[in-house]
Amino acid sequence: MTGKKARVKIHGVVASTPMDYEYPGEYAFANDTHLVVYTDYTGNDITKCAIQANGDSMLLHRVGAFSGDMYFNPAYPTLVQYSADMLASEMVLHTQEYALMVKEKQVILDIRYWLSDPQGGNVIHGKQQIEVTWEEQEA
Repeated sequence: MTGKKARVKIHGVVASTPMDYEYPGEYAFANDTHLVVYTDYTGNDITKCAIQANGDSMLLHRVGAFSGDMYFNPAYPTLVQYSADMLASEMVLHTQEYALMVKEKQVILDIRYWLSDPQGGNVIHGKQQIEVTWEEQEA
């Protein structure tokens, strides 16, 4: 992706555990879609991340220590193949709220969701705010 240099800030709570991260990345806008790429360096783990977001939904694609696709769409639940630390599981992703705000040099994504096993048990609640702020020059 050829885009603008960006700062990706992620603030959220997953399973009652708060998280705050900030990463360098790239931002581009094409075909009515906001595109963001960054690398997550959590602990000694490396995960390449890509976000595709529009006014209706967001896809988070991750490869590395944490792999899988999470498709956030309030219109319907989606199946998630999620793997972390060599363990893989199938979960159902329910998007409660999804909002995309666009400012002059910033995109803010607000997401509230919950994950469950396919039978509806083992519920994990999460919320995230992803702020992407870019610079004028091309990366």
